[in-house]
Amino acid sequence: MNENTLFDVRSLYILKDGVPVFHWHYINDKELNIEKEEKDSVLISGFLSAIVVFANEIGIGEPKSYLTDDIKFSFLNKNGFLFVISIEKDIPDEQAYDFLNIVSKTFIKLYDVGDFHNLQAINFDEFKEYLFEIIKKFNIKNITNEKINEDEIIKEIPNKSNIYKNLIPKCYIDLERNKHFSSLRRTLFKLIDGNISIYNIAQKMNYNPQDIYYTLRSYEKFGYIQIKKIDNNEES
Repeated sequence: MNENTLFDVRSLYILKDGVPVFHWHYINDKELNIEKEEKDSVLISGFLSAIVVFANEIGIGEPKSYLTDDIKFSFLNKNGFLFVISIEKDIPDEQAYDFLNIVSKTFIKLYDVGDFHNLQAINFDEFKEYLFEIIKKFNIKNITNEKINEDEIIKEIPNKSNIYKNLIPKCYIDLERNKHFSSLRRTLFKLIDGNISIYNIAQKMNYNPQDIYYTLRSYEKFGYIQIKKIDNNEES
């Protein structure tokens, strides 16, 4: 591959136990079909996971790449997550591995995935912004030979999840006197003790932190909820 050729990533899959937790695929507006995309993501993720499982079961080790007539899939297993990209088949494996390495390091540092047991409570959609930044810097690196690392990537784009880690709600609703709330709302209000963050509440409820935040904001304007922003070192 010519050194001036762009590192063209067609798609990225991040799998946990064979299940896709993040998927991005380059697609133009004319091809956009969300339902088909979700179906294809699950099917391709299952196929990629099966390749890795089969290779391990027959004792030949984890695959580094899988080549088709048109594209190449490159694999990296890190911290229990399988990172896979599809790229042009003439891109060297070493370059693909370097790209996957920075992607995995950025992803793991952003989400502290080793501490999470309930991945469905985490909104990984924002990782697309980091992925685009990685692709941009990776192509610049190929021209300038400058080194890049995950801290540099994260510094470029503020981590939205940190916002909710620093927001602590306090509840002024007497649930014994107010029986009209739904079971879901009652569960939410019971979790609010004035010490736990919106982010952690969302984890416990298997919800997106942003959804929890906007739900609580609707009650805040009536004085039922108060949301306090804290410094990183204040939360216990």
